[in-house]
Amino acid sequence: MDTTSLIFTAIMPIFLIIGAGFFCRRIGWLNEEADRSLMAVVVNLLYPTFIFSYIIGNEALRQPSNLLLPPLVGFTSIVAGFGVTMLLARRLKIGNQKECRTFAFTTGLYNYGYFPVPIIALLFSRETTGVLLVHNVGVEIAMWSLGVGFILSANDPKPIWRRVLSAPVISILIAVPLNLLRVDTYLPNFAFEAIDLLGHSAIPLGLLLIGATFADLARGVKLTERIHIPGFAVLLRMGITRSLSSFWR
Repeated sequence: MDTTSLIFTAIMPIFLIIGAGFFCRRIGWLNEEADRSLMAVVVNLLYPTFIFSYIIGNEALRQPSNLLLPPLVGFTSIVAGFGVTMLLARRLKIGNQKECRTFAFTTGLYNYGYFPVPIIALLFSRETTGVLLVHNVGVEIAMWSLGVGFILSANDPKPIWRRVLSAPVISILIAVPLNLLRVDTYLPNFAFEAIDLLGHSAIPLGLLLIGATFADLARGVKLTERIHIPGFAVLLRMGITRSLSSFWR
């Protein structure tokens, strides 16, 4: 199977699960009251166990370069994305200052969780997926400090470090030292099996909730309204992605 077919095979289940979440919301199986509690379970339990399952016992994350360079790449790529999209939003006259900042945030921040993780897990090794999760620490720092704290000018009373230290980030900061200490050699198999079972449910449940959210947002929205804005966003993302891939090649 060629690379294009593999990518298509990895992407299609993601959209099917999102579609299932959309359907569940529309027919009332998944109501809005359930969103908050389910998301809390995903973020605080399921996703951390998913992180542990890919980091504990990961030989690639016992190399210092894989602990330092990926977060740095994640941080700098987000900062660069915010800068370029903010500059172009003003040049393209997307709207007022608030609209330009929102455009810069949503376009400059690429999806680094529910979409790429299952794709990377299918196309590459378990070790590579673990490195991606460590890379996401840099993305989280850039998103909460520069993105939410400055670009969106969020009126959140919590300090930046409280926002950055989410359950997934804390899980990575705990799992990496445990992996360096080779704690996997001391844990019984049933402990790993429990972690894997919980972790494997994180992505599907998160995607179902994303689909349900799309169903809410789609109500009363005209798809053709201000279609040029998402069009600019797609072109910018593709252009930035192409430039970065050429740079790292």
